[in-house]
Amino acid sequence: MTEPLSLYDWTDKEQGCLTENQERIQSAVEMLAEIESGDPRFMIVLASARIDAALIDLFSAYREGRKMPGVFHRRSSVALECGLIDRGYNRFAQHVRTIRNRIVHGTTRASSLSEQPLASFVRKIHDETSIIPVWPDGPIAPEDDLTRSVYASMLAGVVAIELDFFDEAGKLVSKGFPSLLRHCF
Repeated sequence: MTEPLSLYDWTDKEQGCLTENQERIQSAVEMLAEIESGDPRFMIVLASARIDAALIDLFSAYREGRKMPGVFHRRSSVALECGLIDRGYNRFAQHVRTIRNRIVHGTTRASSLSEQPLASFVRKIHDETSIIPVWPDGPIAPEDDLTRSVYASMLAGVVAIELDFFDEAGKLVSKGFPSLLRHCF
């Protein structure tokens, strides 16, 4: 598989806060690279766990005093209400959660992600994340290469939630794919 160089090839960009975030990006790339030649369902389960952990960290760091929602779905929705993530990222997180739940609580096969009903959710996560140039040769549609498409979507999703960007006033910028694109590419 072609290495997703565009996510950490910053030779032409000002470093800014990216230096602090490079370790997080590298960790996400390595996590998914360990299983990239296997079943893409594992990528979704692992990425979902990282996204959920990042939501918990987000609440711990930026919403002191507010009760932490007990489940992934509510954490994502409350993060949207609090302005910690944008609407597009919330949609992405909800689709990932739906796929993950069907994988871990249902009976799925390796081909399940390319069959309905999961194929429509895989398409939706691809559509939400395709603005992030993970692959040097552009976004890969799920119908063209399911594994590369899922890899790119999960990597973009993990990186978008784990990286912190701040505005000129020092306030956390709402996390999402347009924000990631604006600050990294």
